[in-house]
Parts: sequence; structure tokens; C-alpha cells
Amino acid sequence: MNAINDVKCLPAAPVWRCLAAIVYDGLLVLAILMLIGFINLAIHLTLYDGMHLRIMIERGYTLDGLSFYIAQLLAIFCFFAFFWRKKGQTPGMQAWRICIINDQLHALTYRQIIMRWLIAVPSLLLCFIGVLWMKIDSEQKSWPDRASKSRTVLLNKSVN
Repeated sequence: MNAINDVKCLPAAPVWRCLAAIVYDGLLVLAILMLIGFINLAIHLTLYDGMHLRIMIERGYTLDGLSFYIAQLLAIFCFFAFFWRKKGQTPGMQAWRICIINDQLHALTYRQIIMRWLIAVPSLLLCFIGVLWMKIDSEQKSWPDRASKSRTVLLNKSVN
């Protein structure tokens, strides 16, 4: 991102590229969630023998719980926080040459990352309306962009 001199010279990322990056990253997040599920199963198999675990499941016990869901949310947050803080790009964003920068042309701060993630989750759950908002926004910013005081831009091939 050192080659970026002025945020105004970089065009806003097209909505279709943002959606493509979401699909790409969604597959990676799905793999992480599956890994957490396998770890959860391994923990339960360590705590209970296979037969005891089978009886528990037949009686209606589940292998999830509050700690399982907290671990999933924490893993998803850490995935995005790591990449947004490191380069301003997740792997999906790198593939589609888009990047998130703040108004000072730096990587996002942790506060901005938290705000972006907290708004991105409901934005995506509401049929991607927060991303599609870019089509009608005067500055072509999504809800997470607005909340985190950042901008999703399209990079030149030489910058990526």
C-alpha cells in the first residue's frame, strides 16, 4: 500500500468485486468453522469415550454450547482482523484486487476493525444490503465503510 499516494485517485471497488471477495472469503471462513467443529468433536471424544458420547447424543445432548459459538465468532473475527490489519486485504480481496484503507491511507486500526466487523455481520445477514448500499451511496461506501471511516478501493495491478 506504499504506492498509494492519494485516496481520491483510487476508484471505489465495484460492488460485484466486493461480492466476489465475500464469496471467496466465505469459503475460507466455512473451512475454519469446520475445523473448529472437528476440534470440538475431538475435545468431546477426549472427555467422554465413544459409547458414552453416543448415548448422550441419542438422549438429545448436543456437542455445541456457548463456548463453541463464542469460539466460532472469535475465529471469524480473528480471520478478518488479522488480514485487515496486516494488509487491508483478506485473501478474497487480494484475488479481486480490492483493499480497505482508512482516511489517513493506513491499515485499519483495531477500533476501526471492530466497528467494521460489527456492522458487516448484520449487513451481510440482511441479504447483503450493507454492501449493495454502495450502488446508491454518493461516495460509493458500504455500511461497514461508513461505520469504520474507511473505504474499499480497487487497486491497480501494479499495486497489488
